[in-house]
Amino acid sequence: MQQIDKWIEEIAKGKTFADVGGLWGTINEKATAAARAGAAETAMIDITPLGTELWGRFEERCSVENVSDYKCLQADINDPSIVSKVGAYDVVHCSGVLYHCPHPLYTVMQLSKIC
Repeated sequence: MQQIDKWIEEIAKGKTFADVGGLWGTINEKATAAARAGAAETAMIDITPLGTELWGRFEERCSVENVSDYKCLQADINDPSIVSKVGAYDVVHCSGVLYHCPHPLYTVMQLSKIC
Protein backbone atom coordinates (compact mmCIF):
# COMPACT_ATOMS: atom_id res chain seq x y z
CA MET A 1 0.00 0.00 0.00
CA GLN A 2 1.31 3.45 -0.91
CA GLN A 3 1.84 6.02 1.85
CA ILE A 4 -0.76 8.30 0.25
CA ASP A 5 -3.34 5.50 0.54
CA LYS A 6 -2.57 5.21 4.26
CA TRP A 7 -3.01 8.97 4.63
CA ILE A 8 -6.34 8.79 2.79
CA GLU A 9 -7.47 5.95 5.07
CA GLU A 10 -6.72 8.13 8.09
CA ILE A 11 -8.55 11.25 6.96
CA ALA A 12 -11.29 10.33 4.46
CA LYS A 13 -13.68 8.28 6.59
CA GLY A 14 -17.00 10.09 6.87
CA LYS A 15 -15.79 13.04 4.78
CA THR A 16 -16.39 14.17 1.23
CA PHE A 17 -13.45 13.53 -1.10
CA ALA A 18 -12.51 14.65 -4.61
CA ASP A 19 -9.65 13.56 -6.82
CA VAL A 20 -8.76 16.25 -9.35
CA GLY A 21 -7.06 15.09 -12.54
CA GLY A 22 -6.74 11.46 -11.53
CA LEU A 23 -7.82 9.91 -14.82
CA TRP A 24 -4.44 9.74 -16.53
CA GLY A 25 -3.65 6.06 -16.74
CA THR A 26 -6.25 5.52 -14.01
CA ILE A 27 -3.63 3.80 -11.90
CA ASN A 28 -2.90 6.64 -9.49
CA GLU A 29 -6.45 7.81 -8.91
CA LYS A 30 -7.45 8.02 -5.25
CA ALA A 31 -11.24 8.19 -5.38
CA THR A 32 -11.46 4.42 -4.92
CA ALA A 33 -9.04 4.52 -1.97
CA ALA A 34 -11.24 7.16 -0.32
CA ALA A 35 -14.39 5.16 -0.99
CA ARG A 36 -12.84 2.01 0.50
CA ALA A 37 -11.79 4.09 3.54
CA GLY A 38 -15.43 5.06 4.14
CA ALA A 39 -15.65 8.50 2.57
CA ALA A 40 -19.16 9.92 2.74
CA GLU A 41 -18.96 10.95 -0.93
CA THR A 42 -16.32 10.57 -3.62
CA ALA A 43 -15.83 12.36 -6.90
CA MET A 44 -13.45 12.24 -9.81
CA ILE A 45 -12.98 15.66 -11.40
CA ASP A 46 -11.09 15.76 -14.68
CA ILE A 47 -10.84 17.96 -17.75
CA THR A 48 -11.26 14.93 -20.03
CA PRO A 49 -14.70 14.87 -21.71
CA LEU A 50 -17.14 12.39 -20.20
CA GLY A 51 -17.70 9.21 -22.17
CA THR A 52 -14.10 8.87 -23.34
CA GLU A 53 -11.87 5.83 -22.87
CA LEU A 54 -10.24 7.24 -19.72
CA TRP A 55 -13.61 7.63 -18.00
CA GLY A 56 -14.45 4.07 -19.08
CA ARG A 57 -11.24 2.81 -17.49
CA PHE A 58 -12.04 4.69 -14.30
CA GLU A 59 -15.50 3.12 -14.17
CA GLU A 60 -13.96 -0.32 -14.75
CA ARG A 61 -11.49 0.29 -11.92
CA CYS A 62 -14.34 1.32 -9.61
CA SER A 63 -16.14 -1.90 -10.48
CA VAL A 64 -13.03 -4.01 -9.77
CA GLU A 65 -12.56 -2.17 -6.45
CA ASN A 66 -16.27 -2.69 -5.58
CA VAL A 67 -16.88 1.06 -5.51
CA SER A 68 -20.29 2.01 -6.84
CA ASP A 69 -21.29 5.34 -5.35
CA TYR A 70 -19.14 8.06 -6.92
CA LYS A 71 -19.48 11.16 -9.09
CA CYS A 72 -17.81 11.67 -12.46
CA LEU A 73 -17.42 15.40 -13.10
CA GLN A 74 -15.90 16.88 -16.22
CA ALA A 75 -14.42 20.27 -15.36
CA ASP A 76 -11.26 22.35 -15.67
CA ILE A 77 -9.82 23.19 -12.24
CA ASN A 78 -8.64 26.50 -13.72
CA ASP A 79 -12.18 27.59 -14.59
CA PRO A 80 -12.99 30.66 -12.44
CA SER A 81 -16.47 29.21 -11.78
CA ILE A 82 -15.16 25.80 -10.65
CA VAL A 83 -16.98 25.82 -7.31
CA SER A 84 -20.38 26.30 -8.95
CA LYS A 85 -19.62 23.42 -11.32
CA VAL A 86 -18.23 20.79 -8.93
CA GLY A 87 -19.01 21.94 -5.39
CA ALA A 88 -16.71 21.78 -2.38
CA TYR A 89 -15.17 18.81 -0.55
CA ASP A 90 -13.63 18.16 2.83
CA VAL A 91 -10.58 16.52 1.26
CA VAL A 92 -9.14 17.24 -2.20
CA HIS A 93 -6.39 15.15 -3.78
CA CYS A 94 -4.51 16.35 -6.84
CA SER A 95 -1.35 14.76 -8.22
CA GLY A 96 0.37 15.12 -11.56
CA VAL A 97 -1.60 18.16 -12.67
CA LEU A 98 0.24 21.31 -11.65
CA TYR A 99 3.11 20.97 -14.11
CA HIS A 100 0.57 20.91 -16.97
CA CYS A 101 -0.98 24.21 -15.92
CA PRO A 102 0.16 27.54 -17.34
CA HIS A 103 -0.10 29.24 -13.93
CA PRO A 104 0.45 26.63 -11.18
CA LEU A 105 -0.07 29.07 -8.31
CA TYR A 106 -3.48 30.00 -9.73
CA THR A 107 -4.31 26.29 -9.94
CA VAL A 108 -3.39 25.81 -6.28
CA MET A 109 -5.68 28.70 -5.39
CA GLN A 110 -8.45 27.07 -7.43
CA LEU A 111 -7.91 23.77 -5.59
CA SER A 112 -8.25 25.62 -2.28
CA LYS A 113 -11.63 26.99 -3.42
CA ILE A 114 -13.09 23.51 -3.71
CA CYS A 115 -11.62 22.35 -0.40
